Formats: sequence, C-alpha cells, structure tokens
Amino acid sequence: MKRIMLSLALMVVAGSGFAQNSAHFKAQALMRDKKDYAQAAEVCEQAIVNPKTTKFAEIYRDMGLAYASLFNNELAKAARELPFDTIAFCNYLDKAVDAFTNSHLADIKPDAKGRVKPEFEIMNKMNLNQMLNYFNYAGVFKAQGGKNEESLKYFEKYINMPKNPIFSQHETDSIYKVGLHEYSQAAFNVSLLNYNLKNYEAVISSADLALKDAELDKQNVHDAYVMKSNSFLMLKDTVSYAKTLRDAVAATAGEGFMSDLITYYMRRQNRAEAIQMADELIKQKGSNKTSYYIKGCLEMNMTPYNYTSAREAFAKAMELDPDYLEANTNMGVCWIQDVQDKINANYFHLPRGNDNASATKYNNIVNTQINPYYKNALPYLEKARQLAPEKPELWAQGLYLCYTNLKETAKANEVKPFVPKN
Repeated sequence: MKRIMLSLALMVVAGSGFAQNSAHFKAQALMRDKKDYAQAAEVCEQAIVNPKTTKFAEIYRDMGLAYASLFNNELAKAARELPFDTIAFCNYLDKAVDAFTNSHLADIKPDAKGRVKPEFEIMNKMNLNQMLNYFNYAGVFKAQGGKNEESLKYFEKYINMPKNPIFSQHETDSIYKVGLHEYSQAAFNVSLLNYNLKNYEAVISSADLALKDAELDKQNVHDAYVMKSNSFLMLKDTVSYAKTLRDAVAATAGEGFMSDLITYYMRRQNRAEAIQMADELIKQKGSNKTSYYIKGCLEMNMTPYNYTSAREAFAKAMELDPDYLEANTNMGVCWIQDVQDKINANYFHLPRGNDNASATKYNNIVNTQINPYYKNALPYLEKARQLAPEKPELWAQGLYLCYTNLKETAKANEVKPFVPKN
C-alpha cells in the first residue's frame, strides 16, 4: 500500500462563482465560509428530495463539490502516507462521481422548448476527468483489506469510468488508449477476483481486456490464460477451452498450455482435427518451436501413427532451438516406437527358424534394417541426458533400449539403475 500511495495526486476541485440562490447558496456559503463540506452535502441531499427543487444541475454540482472536498481530505492523508479512512475515501468518491454525473445529466436535459443549454459541462467534465483513476486505488485498498467483492466493484468502476456519459466516444477511446496498461492491469485484477469468487463468465471478458496489453507482465499473461481456459472448462465449453489453449501456446509457448492442448486432442481421438489445429498453429506462429513440437507429439501418438511426419516436426523445432529438451527426447522415442511397431507388425519379415540360414538372415536384418533406428535415436537421447541429467524419466528407458539392442553392454549397465521402476 505504501508504494502506491506515492503516486496519488491531490484533486483540484473545479467550481464556479457562488450563486446567491436558496439551497445551493446555503451549501456554497457553508463550503466557502466555514469549510463545512459535510453540512453542505447534507443541505444538497435534502434539496434533491424536496419536491419544490427545480435547479437539479446546480444542486448536484454543489453536492459534487462538497463530496469531492471531503474526498480530497482523505486523499491528502493517503498521499502523505498518513492513516486515513478507506471507507470514507471510497464513499466520498462514489458520491462525488454520482453527483457530478447527475449534474451533467440534468444540465443536458432539454427545457420546455426542447433546447439544451448546458451551464456546467466544462466544470463537471474537469472534475470527473480528475477522478478517473481513483476507483483503481479504491479497488486496491479494498483488496488489501480482504474485501474482495467490494474490491471487485471498484476495479469494475475504474474500468467503466471512461464510459461516463459526460465523455464523448472520442474522449472515451482516447482515455482507454492512453491508459491501456493501467486498465489492462485492473482487468487482470477483476479476472483474479472473479476467479476466486467462481464467477467464471465474468473472468473471461475481463481476461480478454487484460490480454489486449502487449506489455502486460509475462506472469500476468500466463495467469490470465490459465484463468480464462479453466473458466471455459468449468462452464463445459470445451471448444472455447481448446481455442484458449491454442492462443496461450501462441502467446506464451508455455509448457503447461502445450501439454494441456496435446492431452485435449488426444482424448478426443479426432486425428484430422488435431493435425489441422497443429498446422494452423504453425501457420500462425511459424517461428515458434512449440508449434512444431505439438505437431510432432500428435503425429507420433495419434493413430494412425505418422512417425516420419513427427520426426520432421521435431527436427523443425530443434532447428529453432537445438537444446529443446522435449523435442530431443521425443525425437529419440519416435525412432524407437517406430521400429518397435514395425517389429510387432512383422514389417521386417524376421525368420522364425532355428537353422543356421535363418539365424544368419535374422542377424542380417537386425543389423542392416532394425538397428539403424536405434542408432538414429541414440544421439537425441544422449543429448537429452546432457541437457537434463536430473530427469532420467525422460531419457533412461530409451537409452537403455538403444544400448542393449546395439550390444553396448557397458553403457546399458551404466544407465540401467536410472530406468524408472514401474
């Protein structure tokens, strides 16, 4: 809280010359002569509900000035890092904004002849413009006090404040453009609060706003996609869930999103759809190693298996990053799975006889047709071991198979203790 206090600026309350007229004269006199802003606000509140009152634009304007002055007192304490009343800070802010807004609405109401002659538009707009950022601080204060639902309300007010009717569409667009980073951060806060409150539909819209900021903190980008994808999952919208994962992979190359995306398509067992998605991801982010890795995993693990295409995809990923651990691992595994599937399908037509001729032919096929697969796998798995010696679950089983089949007994014995026991 102390760090944010340093950025608070005092509000300069804009008013006009004091009018000599009944209720608002009394309110203005209280503010001018006695600095009794609370009493002035009370006078205006009573005048508003008085059936004889007709000058609503003036009364609401005075009410706004009174509450803005009371708000400014709390703001001054906060700016100096002194103890202040956060409840009063928020309440006075709410009432000041409402009063200036109502003043504007009354000010632009056509008269009996249909004419619109606003008197206070410039001052009301000036005051509301100064108050644009304060709802954001209110949201922070409420969050720091553990008032999550109230915090959510104020962050949402901050995000929606530029849409106040006093601002033109051009002014609204300009405010959002200039403050994109701040509004995106507030939208992230709204997503987080809604996520914790299990308001999943609200999470999605605010996450989209947060992600518009290209300079949003990387961790926040990651978390926004997590919240958005999980919200779609909780709402049982699996199509939007998958699309969000694709967007997350393209935006962050995060391994968690990549794994979830691969799992999603493998569970659906729709190979054509999965490969189409991978190809679209590559087209969208051709220089992204993760896109090629996803394609390789799907080609390798979804029937009918296409190991050649999988290896081409892993090779592309490693062109972009030779030290890509998972791509090296899966390239090696791909060669091993390919040869084992072919052995099981009798692709090599290994002889079954016990005679010398059959044995000679068998050994010849193993040496010239089968072992090349293990030789091709070996350098990738050895590279994986070099990259992550602390993760034998990625390379030990594959290395052991390669060394064993290639009759490198000493190396097989050395790596055997690292093979997972399962």
